[in-house]
Amino acid sequence: MLPNNNRLTKEKDFAKIKESGNSFFSALFRVKILKNKLKDSRFAVIIPNKVSKKAVERNRLKRQIREILRLNLDKFKLSFDVVLWVNNKALNKTYQEIEKEVLKVLTKAKLIK
Repeated sequence: MLPNNNRLTKEKDFAKIKESGNSFFSALFRVKILKNKLKDSRFAVIIPNKVSKKAVERNRLKRQIREILRLNLDKFKLSFDVVLWVNNKALNKTYQEIEKEVLKVLTKAKLIK
């Protein structure tokens, strides 16, 4: 589980990122990032009902992605807000494939040191 200081939770922060964040895409994810004024980077994972109607599948995928982020926190640049939107292709992927794709899209966003 991500530490509290690395979680993005407030609706106004989501709105700000959605409005003026930079977008990056991969086969499984859409990522928006925005510089913040905090010392930590904050992350959020969004999986719409369109991906799967089953909450069990969405929650499992969300837990896997959060764990990938937690294990790699030391590799990320500081002071960024990051929102990952997951698309339905991620549902049938293994943990290793998801991890590879998450790190790939965050590297593309120049968020990894």
